Amino acid sequence: MHRLAGQDAYFLYQETPSALMHTLKISVCKPGASQPSEADFRELVRRSMGCLPVFQYRVVPVPLGLHHPVVVNDGGFDYDMHVHRIAVPAPGARAQLDQVIGEIAAGLLERSRPLWEIWVLEGLEGGRIAYVNKMHHVLADGVAAVNYLGKTLYRDPTDIGTVGLSVFAREEQPSAQRLVLDALRDLLRDFLRLPRLLQDSARRRRLIDARNRVARLVPAAPYSPDIPKLRFNRALSNLRNYATAQYSLADFRTIKNRLGGTVNDVMLGMLAGGLRRYLQTNAELPERPLVCAIPVSAEQEAAATRTSGNNVAYFHMRLRTDIADIRERYAATRAEAEAGKEVLELLGKHTAHDWMQYIPPLIFSSRRRQDYRVKAADRPGFPLSANVIVSNVPGPRETRYTASGEEVEALYSAGPLTEGTGLNLTAWSYAGQMNLGAIACKKAMPDLRRLVTEIDAEFADLLALAQQQDTEQGP
Repeated sequence: MHRLAGQDAYFLYQETPSALMHTLKISVCKPGASQPSEADFRELVRRSMGCLPVFQYRVVPVPLGLHHPVVVNDGGFDYDMHVHRIAVPAPGARAQLDQVIGEIAAGLLERSRPLWEIWVLEGLEGGRIAYVNKMHHVLADGVAAVNYLGKTLYRDPTDIGTVGLSVFAREEQPSAQRLVLDALRDLLRDFLRLPRLLQDSARRRRLIDARNRVARLVPAAPYSPDIPKLRFNRALSNLRNYATAQYSLADFRTIKNRLGGTVNDVMLGMLAGGLRRYLQTNAELPERPLVCAIPVSAEQEAAATRTSGNNVAYFHMRLRTDIADIRERYAATRAEAEAGKEVLELLGKHTAHDWMQYIPPLIFSSRRRQDYRVKAADRPGFPLSANVIVSNVPGPRETRYTASGEEVEALYSAGPLTEGTGLNLTAWSYAGQMNLGAIACKKAMPDLRRLVTEIDAEFADLLALAQQQDTEQGP
C-alpha cells in the first residue's frame, strides 16, 4: 500500500462524467502466422499486464477526504472485467479504426477495480489487430507508459515465453481507522515541508519577474484574458472523436536541420499551421494567437525506469496562428517555445509537482463537479488555461513485438481533455515514425479528421520549404 502523490491524485479530483481522465495507448500490429484464439488473448494479457504491479493497483479513498487516496495491490485482475474483443466496421481502414477508438475513449473507468481496460480490435485491413490500453492517468504519465511498454513489448520475438512473470501478493484493504491515522501522519510531514517550499517558490518567482522585465519575449500565461475562446473551448460532452496521422521521423529531422530548432519545434510548427488552416476554413481564425499547454517530463535520469505515477511539469506558449507566412510562423513559434522552456527552468520542473501535494481533495473535486453541473466553461468569463493541450513523447526506437509474437506496426496515444480545453494533440515517436493522435470533444469538433488533414498539408509545406532551402544552398 502507498499513498498517491498529489499530482497523481489530481487526475482523480479533476474527473467528471465529461472530463474523462484516462489515456489511451494504441498498438497496431501486423497479423501473426495464425488467427489468435481466446486462449491466445488471455495469455497475451497475462504476460503483458500481469508482469507489472501498476495493472493490479486499486484506488482506496481516505475517509472525509483528509488526504490523497492510497492504492493497494489486488494481487491480480479479473480478465473478463478488463478485456474486451470487438470488430471494427468494414473495410477496417484508418477511418473506421479511429472511429472505434473515439467510442472507446468515451465513458469512465470503474473505480472499484484496477483502473484500466484492454480492447482488442479485429477486422482491420490486411488482418491487422489493434490493442487499445485504456488506463487512468492517475496510474501513469507518458514516461511511465513508455517504460511499462518497454516491459510488455519485446525487442526480440525469441525472448517471448522465456521471461518469467512476477507474482504480487494481494494486499488487504486498510481499515478506516488506519486510513485516517496514516493520513494525519502524512499531513503533518507535508506541512513541515511547506515553509521551505514557500521560500523556494518565492525566490523562483523573483527570478522569473527579473527575466521578464528585460526579456524580448514574455511567454504566454495560463488563465490570461488574452487567450481567445474557440469552438473547442467550451463545456465538454462525454463523447469523443479520435483521428490519427503518421509521418516519417527522418522528414522531421530534415525540416529541423534546414529550418532550425528541434523535432519538437517541427511538431509545434506544423500544429500551428494546421490549426490556422482549420480555423480559417471555418472563418473562426482569431486575431490573437492560440495558447497551448505542454506537459514535459520532470524526470531525473536516475528514475527513468519508473513504470507508474506522474512526474510532469507544464509550460504554456503561443502557437503563432496569427502569422500568415509559413517561414515566419515557424520561426515565431520556435521562439515562443524557447521562452516558455526558459521560464519553466527558472520555475523549476519539480515545483508544480511539489505544490500539488497540497491540493485539498474535497474542495477541489467538488469545484470540478460544480463546473460540470452548471457547464461553467460555456460562460463568457470562464478562465481558460489554454486552447489546446500538446504532448510529444519519445517512444521505443526499435520495432517491438507483443507477447503473442505480433510485430507492432505503429504506436499512437491519446490524452485527457479538461473543461474548457476540448482538444488534445499527442505525438509518439516509434521505430522511425512520428505518430499523431488527436482527440476532441465530439460535440465541439465533429470534423476532427479535417483538422488532421490540415496538419498533414502544413507538414507537407514545411518539408517542401526545407527541401527547397536545401536545393538553393546547393552542394
